[in-house]
Amino acid sequence: MLSSLEFSTFSAVYKTVHGVEDGESANQIFESFLIDQAVQVTAIVGLAAAGKLLGGLMDGSLAATLAEEAENPAAQATTLAESEIANSFSNLGGGFAENNATALNEFPEGSAFSGVYNPEQGRFLAYPSGETLLADGSVPLNRVPQQRGHAIVNDVFSQLLGVNPTSNVGFTLFREGDGSFSIEWLSRSVNGPNPSFLGPVVPEAMRPQVISAIENATGRTVTSAE
Repeated sequence: MLSSLEFSTFSAVYKTVHGVEDGESANQIFESFLIDQAVQVTAIVGLAAAGKLLGGLMDGSLAATLAEEAENPAAQATTLAESEIANSFSNLGGGFAENNATALNEFPEGSAFSGVYNPEQGRFLAYPSGETLLADGSVPLNRVPQQRGHAIVNDVFSQLLGVNPTSNVGFTLFREGDGSFSIEWLSRSVNGPNPSFLGPVVPEAMRPQVISAIENATGRTVTSAE
């Protein structure tokens, strides 16, 4: 969630310089960024979650957590992994199978997910997209817009894997009523720039490996949509 906040370069540099001049710690400077972005945080995660976050800033608990994670890289990596795969389907990191099982119960029939797959590593990540809601009617974390949603997922995914974004392929998953998935292969923002094939559609020869990765990670049947 924090990585989704958009700080302008000028604002970040300005606040960092003045924070250092005023003798603030790194955590204090970081907190000031978050406080300034309170409205955006509320828009992204909802009022309750934003209130919890800002409460952590006020009582110092967030700063303590940040300091602990800075001293413990393993704890930091776990936190990042949990936030980056929340409400998603993926085969990234430990415990992904449990996360996928949870997601299957959280999303109703017809839910859509913008997905990206890396052929070399056999990894994928799919975020809820468009107007997709959780079964309880709330907006899921990591939801991306229908337009350019693949590009957003591709940026996150490529950074997590440390791969060239143009090496990935994009697809869209749809949650069917029986718990299976159908998959569409069109993505102009991800497939278009890929130099290994022409056009915005994943070639048929590459589709089986994507389908296999998703089936293995979710335990559900995946079929190509007509």
